[in-house]
Amino acid sequence: YRPDSDRPLPTLLQYTAYSKANWASVFGVISPLRAAADGFAVVVVDALGRFASDGDEPFHPFRDDGAGAAACIEWIAAQPWSNGRVGMYGASNSGVPQWQVLRQRPEALFAIAPHFTASEFDQGWVYRGGAFQYGFNAWWSLVNLAPDLLARADAAGIDTAPARAELRRLAADPDVLFARSPADALGEVQPFVPHYDEWLARPPGHDAWRATSLDGSWANVPPALHVAGWFNVHLDGSLENFIRIRDVGG
Repeated sequence: YRPDSDRPLPTLLQYTAYSKANWASVFGVISPLRAAADGFAVVVVDALGRFASDGDEPFHPFRDDGAGAAACIEWIAAQPWSNGRVGMYGASNSGVPQWQVLRQRPEALFAIAPHFTASEFDQGWVYRGGAFQYGFNAWWSLVNLAPDLLARADAAGIDTAPARAELRRLAADPDVLFARSPADALGEVQPFVPHYDEWLARPPGHDAWRATSLDGSWANVPPALHVAGWFNVHLDGSLENFIRIRDVGG
């Protein structure tokens, strides 16, 4: 999205796992049309391994968000319509790459605006107080992530019919889902969402979580607009992010 202008423009980037064809993903936080009218270019990108983007498959939440977002920022900064200044925005999972990109801290990133998102994933998303967030993790994996993962498996010639029937059954009656133990919650769908089993096998503090930890990155934060919700599941993470930046003087 760009205004009718020949001058280089500041650019807003949303890096999303929820599809750039999804109206709520594209327009739910900032309208690209309104932003373009105000003199910004806007780029909305499907995350690596999601929807229209290539990338490692199957998709693993969090793992590649920082590197993927950094590559997008570097590409934007090199375009003739860009003035080399990029800001990121987005809510919930689209807030994740805004924090993860700080591990790379591309020079062209000048601001972020994360809405309703977490801090450390082993303490405020996948686990909370040491307990696996069964309801959140199972439902999010099933409803938000599995459909595209199954579509990619279909394209690879894999039979997904039993998994699709299971998905429809569980989505239509969540009581069936939550009557199961976490270990086999997703049934036929589970092999297509491998991150779910990986999360179960990686309790808080597991070495694997260090790859997404922001420890050591808080001084690298550009100007940030934090938006939190009093009843949002990620309220504590949003507040934690603000406090940690303030405490290190980022």
